[in-house]
Amino acid sequence: MDNKNYRSSKKNNIKKNNSKNNSTKNLGINLRVTEEERKLIHEIAKEYNMSVSSYIITQCTENKNELIQLIPDAVEAWNVLNEILHAMKSMSDAQLIEKLNSILNAYKQKNIQNWGDICNGRNN
Repeated sequence: MDNKNYRSSKKNNIKKNNSKNNSTKNLGINLRVTEEERKLIHEIAKEYNMSVSSYIITQCTENKNELIQLIPDAVEAWNVLNEILHAMKSMSDAQLIEKLNSILNAYKQKNIQNWGDICNGRNN
């Protein structure tokens, strides 16, 4: 999932969760932050068209499974990077280019989302 789609999906989840919290709120929590943290929280809450309170509550109560789903992709990317780095140390330029083409072709075959566009120099 690319960054743009991830943020869009996150915004939709936040709006859904926010609409569920219609009960009377009469308790408060104090939170100490630095000036930079305060500014960042305000900016992000504004980006989601939410109050700071709603944003913080949503972030604390939202299901975080979507991040866990990204772990296999991150591990796979790390393994490919390792493979490339080891190839760089031990191969001539021609062998390295052949190895990189092999890696790219393998990922095209796996139909990794957007991989074809990345390989062809197109971005969404």
